[in-house]
Amino acid sequence: MKLRPRPEEVDAIIEAWVARATESRESLLNVSLGRKGCAPILSSDALIEQTGLSASTVNNRSHKFAPVLDAMRAHGIIVEGHSSTACEWRRKLLCWYEGMTPEAKAMIPVAGNTIKARGYLDDIDELSGLRGARTQHELVSATFDDILEDLRKIGVLDGEYKTVKQRIESKVVLEKGKSLKEKFIELRGRRVIVLADIASATEEPFYHLLHIFSVSSMKSSSASGQGNFIECFKAMRDCLESSGFSGTEDIKELVTAYSLPRLRNYLQEKIIEGVFSTNHCSTLMSAARAVMKRVLQIEGFGLTSFVASGGFDTERETDIYKPYPAAVRSNIAKAIQQEIAETNQLAQPYVPSFVGQDPFDSDGRIRRGYATIDNARWIFENKLGCLPIGYATADKDNRYHKAFLSIINVAAESIDQIYRSWGCLYQVDSRVLAPYMARLAQVTGINADSLKGLELDDFVESHDLTGRPCLLYWKERSSGEKLYHLDLFQADISWLTSSQGREVKQIFDDVIYLTRNIRDLAPEPEKNKLFIYQSSSRRKFGVVDSIQASTPNLMNEMFASFSADHGLLNEDGSPLKLSASRFRPSFVSELVERGVSIREIQVLLGHSDISKTLAYLDRMDFNFTARKLLNKALHEMHQGTLKDEQAVIPINNLEAPAGGMSISNGLVTCRNMYDPPDFIKNLKSYDPKRPCTLFNKCLACSNSIITVSHLPSLFAMRRDYQRMIEVNRVLDTPYGEVILENLDILNSILDPETSDFSEHELSEAERLSENLDTNVLVEKVLL
Repeated sequence: MKLRPRPEEVDAIIEAWVARATESRESLLNVSLGRKGCAPILSSDALIEQTGLSASTVNNRSHKFAPVLDAMRAHGIIVEGHSSTACEWRRKLLCWYEGMTPEAKAMIPVAGNTIKARGYLDDIDELSGLRGARTQHELVSATFDDILEDLRKIGVLDGEYKTVKQRIESKVVLEKGKSLKEKFIELRGRRVIVLADIASATEEPFYHLLHIFSVSSMKSSSASGQGNFIECFKAMRDCLESSGFSGTEDIKELVTAYSLPRLRNYLQEKIIEGVFSTNHCSTLMSAARAVMKRVLQIEGFGLTSFVASGGFDTERETDIYKPYPAAVRSNIAKAIQQEIAETNQLAQPYVPSFVGQDPFDSDGRIRRGYATIDNARWIFENKLGCLPIGYATADKDNRYHKAFLSIINVAAESIDQIYRSWGCLYQVDSRVLAPYMARLAQVTGINADSLKGLELDDFVESHDLTGRPCLLYWKERSSGEKLYHLDLFQADISWLTSSQGREVKQIFDDVIYLTRNIRDLAPEPEKNKLFIYQSSSRRKFGVVDSIQASTPNLMNEMFASFSADHGLLNEDGSPLKLSASRFRPSFVSELVERGVSIREIQVLLGHSDISKTLAYLDRMDFNFTARKLLNKALHEMHQGTLKDEQAVIPINNLEAPAGGMSISNGLVTCRNMYDPPDFIKNLKSYDPKRPCTLFNKCLACSNSIITVSHLPSLFAMRRDYQRMIEVNRVLDTPYGEVILENLDILNSILDPETSDFSEHELSEAERLSENLDTNVLVEKVLL
């Protein structure tokens, strides 16, 4: 009678099999996958045969085989989003092809410039049914195409071969007036292997970019699939144009490692403005990721990796970009502050307790009754150097390591909880960073992708050109070299108020101190990232990486754990889904509730046009609150100055009311933003369908009303203009004339000899201006 193996023997058998299976890519290609269910699974029949274990044993210990599936994903054998059946076909194709010698590949029979099916592929037992699988599964078709592409590279197939249809189409000369779709289809016939193969932008702007998008769509045979790439190209082109690109630049300047986060931020703004749906934008992001993967394959392009960026939540489109209610925001803030305080305390140097004693006797055995938590702490303080160890990092040959873990293992609390009770952190994993990232998003409104990409030197306490605190990000050239001594007209800069600056500096300091012991363990490209962590996952335990370099969904997972740990709830009592996307509108909500002007909100959000800010407020359901606050402020500021009756701002439309509309931009009050003077109307940039947004013209505008309450802001603005002139050559730029014009007007308003205000009013206003920060806007350019 065959004896059933003991549990420890079963585990040993499985561990040995897993070790053999994950030894190499070749061994992984010989691991069969099951053909049942959607998610990829290992074949039960194969496992039973290869391990000698029973079916029930294999099924009950399915989690023990998970490392094999993880390794197959890492090697690209399993592709996420595809069924187990499709991945099994891909494995068999790769196993067959990669198992061949170069000589054998050179002898593969071909017909019609593809691998011969009848008389060759159809006769290979493991590939029986391949034709049907290629038709049913996109992944199988793509895998087969990859094999054909490799055969072209090694000369087995003709790289210049064209079908009759392609030969006819290749004779068609590119004509003026062709539609974008026609150009896209024409470029699909021009392969790209090396950088020099990419079309030139001399034919038309962004033509080289269109070529990359077209060749990236080769695995999409349907018209709708190709249409997604065309739509994504249009979005990428618009995104680049909004950033000042003309489309004639080198392709390596248009497509960089940061292209995906840039595009995602652009699409998010379009969602907020109501132009695109989240579902449409997720489709565009999927196409963009395919383009970036294709770019990595182009020889000579110089791009070896790119910053990943996820799609958009399509399940709760109506809520995801709305602010959290005030009560919920308050609870979130309390939880964040509480955890940051606790973590900062745990990050401090360990203070010995001097409790416990050595649990070993003279024979090297643990004495009876000495396996206590206090004695484990004695080992921690006297034998481990006060440095935390865990089950994966302990020295198995060290008796104190083994004794420490054996005591911890039977304790009622987890190892992390025990370390925390002693006043130290077990590990700086991604979850530990959650409150710091949430707090930074909370006080700045920074986008999630920009947040993940922050580096140690991205916070500038006092910018060289303005003396103001700011955040700098995405400073790369196409070569990857960073831009330092940043010019105001080159950098992506988020200016901060003084209070924001202090808060952001504290977060940077806290995180830098928290990660001090693991930073040297990070990969070289990630060492300078602000948010790095030590993985606590089974597959990558102890590996140090940055949040940006990890999976795009990691931040949402961190926030979900944070919310669950603190029991955060929505107003209706349901569990709160904490999302990085909602911190930005929540930040705006705070500004609106505090009565911050629309112009200041525009500057803090980094919008180049106030129409974007107004669209943002419309989308966020802020209009009623914002206008209610503005009405109240105007009434209080100008009661008795403008007129006795309050000018009510319409809530449901933006058309000019019969009596005009008065509104404040923080520096002056405009009598009627829908009817500016002629010198404004005559400007090429003026749009009669929109309210006036030329705030740099306000001081010289006859519509403007300046009261005592505006004076502190005007003094602060003059101070900033003067400092800019002193520390840089801004007067040599196209904006120099506007700055000098505004300075002359400011001097006439603020000089006691020419001002209409009294010396006392001016003196008091100048004193109050010392605590103000201004955001200088010239022709919609933030200086």
